[in-house]
Amino acid sequence: MSKLLYYLAAFGSPNVDSKYNILCHNINYIHDSINSNFDLFVNVYDTNASFETFINKHKFPFLNNIIIHIKKGILSELWIDNPYHNTLSKYENILFILDDVKIHKLNMESLINIKSQHNIEFLSPAVRKATWSYMKPTKTNSLVLTHRLEIFCFLLKYTDFMKFMNLTSIDNPNLWGVDYMMSHYKIRCAIYNDCVVEHMFKSASDHQSAIHQMDIYFKHHGFNSREDFLLQYPNDVYCTM
Repeated sequence: MSKLLYYLAAFGSPNVDSKYNILCHNINYIHDSINSNFDLFVNVYDTNASFETFINKHKFPFLNNIIIHIKKGILSELWIDNPYHNTLSKYENILFILDDVKIHKLNMESLINIKSQHNIEFLSPAVRKATWSYMKPTKTNSLVLTHRLEIFCFLLKYTDFMKFMNLTSIDNPNLWGVDYMMSHYKIRCAIYNDCVVEHMFKSASDHQSAIHQMDIYFKHHGFNSREDFLLQYPNDVYCTM
């Protein structure tokens, strides 16, 4: 198994205790799946989360290295100018995941092989309780090639990881609209339905603020609005296998 980094994109309130349980479940699941050690990177945005206490309590012996980056902010505000990102090129595979996403079925070796065989850049498991239906599990098709992906959990190479980071903006920290730009920049995306995760909590974003940020984000990329964008890129899915 290639060298793996579990990249926890952001960690903190609300529901901190439940998120600790999700993390504990997920990293134990990954270890059981790959039967080898891996590294953990976490962006902690809540200084009251006591992440180091959690790690010391559980003493995960299969985690070779644990990198904790503490900074107040929302999602992309934790990533822009992150001092650790230029050190992540040593990882062959990066599992990018949100703190409220729980793994139900995930075979890392299969994900890696599918990504390689089909030249996928951003590969997502199917997501229970996703916002859009195309992201949800289906028994009809194993692999769904898409123009975009909701941002919950991706398998990435380092170059893919940086490509995703470059899609984000500090002026759009809630990431609304970032998934649509995957179409515009012709990023090869897919959903692998043989792996399934679940989004456990509804978004706590300020919707009015997130929509305003998204509108500015679309304009920055040359579109008057989301509706204007969808006139050019109307389809979520372009191929099923």
